[in-house]
Amino acid sequence: MVNRSTGTSRYSLGLVSLVCLVIGNMIGSGVYLSSYYSLDSLRDAKYVLWIWLIAGVHAICGAVAYAAVAKRLPISGGEYAILSRWGHPVFGFMAGWISIVAGFAAPIALAAGVFAEYAALEFTNNIMEASIPFWLSVGSIVVAAVLHAIGVSVNAWVNNTVVTIKMLCLAVFLVIGLVWLTNHRESGVLLDVPKEVVAETQGEKPTEEAKPVSGPVGSALIWAMMGSLYFTTLAYTGFNASIYLAGEFSKSNKEVESGKASNSTGLIADPIVGRSMIIACIVVTSFYLLLNLIFLYAIPATEIIAAKERFVGAVAMAIGGEWCRRMMSWVIILSSLTSVLAMTMTGPYVYLRMFQDYGADRWVPNTRVQKMIAISIQTLLALLVVQFGTLRSTLAYLGLTLTACGALAIATLWFAGLRGRKLQDSVSISLRWWEHVGAGVYVVGAGVLFAVASTMIPSQFYWCLATIVIGLAFYAIIKMLGVRATAD
Repeated sequence: MVNRSTGTSRYSLGLVSLVCLVIGNMIGSGVYLSSYYSLDSLRDAKYVLWIWLIAGVHAICGAVAYAAVAKRLPISGGEYAILSRWGHPVFGFMAGWISIVAGFAAPIALAAGVFAEYAALEFTNNIMEASIPFWLSVGSIVVAAVLHAIGVSVNAWVNNTVVTIKMLCLAVFLVIGLVWLTNHRESGVLLDVPKEVVAETQGEKPTEEAKPVSGPVGSALIWAMMGSLYFTTLAYTGFNASIYLAGEFSKSNKEVESGKASNSTGLIADPIVGRSMIIACIVVTSFYLLLNLIFLYAIPATEIIAAKERFVGAVAMAIGGEWCRRMMSWVIILSSLTSVLAMTMTGPYVYLRMFQDYGADRWVPNTRVQKMIAISIQTLLALLVVQFGTLRSTLAYLGLTLTACGALAIATLWFAGLRGRKLQDSVSISLRWWEHVGAGVYVVGAGVLFAVASTMIPSQFYWCLATIVIGLAFYAIIKMLGVRATAD
């Protein structure tokens, strides 16, 4: 059967596919990079682990809140659809604008770049030839787009397979690493050694006379942890991926048994959308904590700092030798590849929802063609990013902007209630206590991160504001032209 909100099959995916979709969005390159930056700042592994736990709890609370949204507004389109209908069309347009500019195209290009770099290194042992990573990046983006164009179930099947292989490899690494830690556990504290030793890629184990490096204490420690929390939170982004496909699982109230109340969209939500986000968040948080326990305590902290962004390879080499290092390289390759696949699957639903809401479907009434256009636009933008430069330096900007969007979308749960919106047939909005807690923790946490960013990373903060201002200008132009969205 065909879903009325998107024109696609609403039974093409199941709970397992949705969980894999969210995991694919979450586990990218961030988990293999963030701990190096945090350890360099905090100087003690135990504080880094606390950061990962806090960020994980924040993501789980966000998943609970997004599950509450999906239950009451079961349509595809993510933050754009939520803010357009529960907040104000200008907020929805801004969410859509941010998704188009930074939410999907740039992260797809970045993930493709990481995939290409590691793949080129494994296949050729040399990434100096720029054409090899470039064409691998382009190829991964194009293949992901073609798979999604063929059908969401095809893309989902490939994504499920890759995520399963990746998680199995990580499980093997966890077993080997935890066994290693029983006999080789390091202190996790950064020691003071000569600069020339730190500069070495492999480093040298510090002598017994080496003393711990003085780390931040008191308020400085809290401030450093907040800064590290901001970067670590980036590794948890993508936990809300399945909400972009929520309309795929909704049922028309004419198609369900009588006596079941529908919400204001005339659709009844399928609970697997919310469950997929919560289950995936718990699984990923558990993996992150165990992985970082091994990353941070398997080798001396000084060697981690010496290896820099390649510290995971140094850890894998220490605990399992060359085969383990190669396995983890492939895990990183697969992590990046699943990010490309997952974001290629979810991104077009934002384009499609805006396409329909702003009346462009009058010129292209066929929903299949609309979907092809949305996939093509996203693919073109991602390829342009690959062509004209890397956005590694803009990761903080991306995380800040998308976190703000997510917090605003979740806050509309309360906003809709204050405005007396009817989300069900004669039943106004009513949240369970755990939904209030999840939404509150996520919104407050996002607000703190936003405030910290304005001080610690001011350039990215102002770029975020500039993006919002440009989006507002486009919205004003559209209104002047008399275009009115159906959600207005």
